[in-house]
Amino acid sequence: MNRKALAVAGALLGVAGFAPAAHATLTGIASNIVVDGYTFHIQSCSGSACANLQWGADSSLLGVQFQESSGPILSASNSTAADVSFQFSVTGPSSTVPASITQVGVLVNGAVNGNTSTVTSGAFVSETLVQAPSSNVVEQQNLNAPESYYSLTPGFTSLDVSKDVHINAPGAGNTTTITAVYQDFVLVPEPATISIMLCGLTAAFVARRKRRAQ
Repeated sequence: MNRKALAVAGALLGVAGFAPAAHATLTGIASNIVVDGYTFHIQSCSGSACANLQWGADSSLLGVQFQESSGPILSASNSTAADVSFQFSVTGPSSTVPASITQVGVLVNGAVNGNTSTVTSGAFVSETLVQAPSSNVVEQQNLNAPESYYSLTPGFTSLDVSKDVHINAPGAGNTTTITAVYQDFVLVPEPATISIMLCGLTAAFVARRKRRAQ
């Protein structure tokens, strides 16, 4: 389990404080993020958290992380709830044959105080993935675990992601916060790319045998 996963696991087990994951270089959500040739673009954002919401490249994988410029993204206490929704696109490079996105990961970093079983039961991330530009819905998920991965079949080179992050803290004395949201994508090369790679390896092997035979 990586450091981010340990941090979240500690938070959802009721630990008041934990070592946060390494911070990326953050910028306002009006700016595009480019990671390994894949462009991330915010299409919309709804909720009070949007005013100071920032994002940056998740340095550990192909992905992005969301944080506030100061303080948590969401905070709820004493029977209140909080919510933020945003939509962004991820588009593969046009200059080369892009690899396909075959798996999606969501990780939520936060802290809980009070009756943790009650607090965390109302925390979830709901997201819908749409194939771009066809607008075909390819996946819908309601995730209530701090770290979740799910697969996409077949893979896709461009996606629109609609995400809703919601927390509540039912009952007096309960508080919960979300300080960061990570969205990562796992890539598998296209069959044509794999074929090119195999042809290159075969050619190199044949050339080596010819040199040895001389």
